[in-house]
Amino acid sequence: GAAALRIDLDDVRSDLDVHVRHGAQILARADADLAAETSLGRESILLDRESDPPLEAGRWFVNVFDPLELGIVPFTIHVTFGRTPPPSLLPIPPFRVPIDALDQAVLCTVELLGPEGGGSGTILTPDGLILTNHHVVSTAAGGVVEDGELVVGVTLDAQIPSLELFRARVLEYDEAVDLALVQVVSGLYGQPLPVGYRFPYLDFGDPSRTRIGDPIQVLGYPVAGGSGSRVSITFTRGVVSGFDNTDVGLVIKTDADISSGNSGGAALDGECRLIGVPSYVVPESEGHTQMGYIHAVSLVPAAWREEIERRRTR
Repeated sequence: GAAALRIDLDDVRSDLDVHVRHGAQILARADADLAAETSLGRESILLDRESDPPLEAGRWFVNVFDPLELGIVPFTIHVTFGRTPPPSLLPIPPFRVPIDALDQAVLCTVELLGPEGGGSGTILTPDGLILTNHHVVSTAAGGVVEDGELVVGVTLDAQIPSLELFRARVLEYDEAVDLALVQVVSGLYGQPLPVGYRFPYLDFGDPSRTRIGDPIQVLGYPVAGGSGSRVSITFTRGVVSGFDNTDVGLVIKTDADISSGNSGGAALDGECRLIGVPSYVVPESEGHTQMGYIHAVSLVPAAWREEIERRRTR
């Protein structure tokens, strides 16, 4: 007589997947009737009369597993009869007060997770506007991730992977300069943000005042930043190694370590102001040293800058 069967994972620090099957155990992936196989740890599956297959009476078997088989992963599983998530999953915690400028930057650097991969981003306004790379939110079929399919993970504790708390939509993008603006629109389960909810945000620095040899700091979620299937926020530093005036404008070269997953994150000056977006690397080959390339915030379109400033002063 139940209208729906819902399965939710919580308290997860890795990428876990879920398979369900009616009437028999799941011995292989092909056995599953339904699966949740994204890069999230907080996976969900909903069965009802309209799902494929539909909910029916009998015994349902559930498998929870780490797709990369990287060891034992603790988690909590919630199984409920209903379409809405359990009330215990819906509260959205506030951001803590930062202790210094670097801690502020850590809070503002988020992980972006889409159906086909992800990267990093930086919060720029108190209502949750995020700057990232276009290629972080693009899809193989062209265009960008659909509304609601982009999940935002935040670091409230730097010792563990980001907590998947929000969903967002791509508000603006410019493929030529490889930048995009993303707007937080709801909690992870589609629940509205608390009234008056405020995000921490980073101020822009001035990349035109940057000189060769100046310190540069990078925050993001590189794939190499953890031994599990989800990584914790990672800080690297180096110097401004030089500049490259490309077709799109100023690109900053750096020896600070940047790798896959850092894209869209935060490149900071010595005062932890945002001066650029780590965008790509030229990898080591034939004895060459790897070089990271950062798109300066001066490449952010003027209309975007105006909108960011308007939201900050609203």
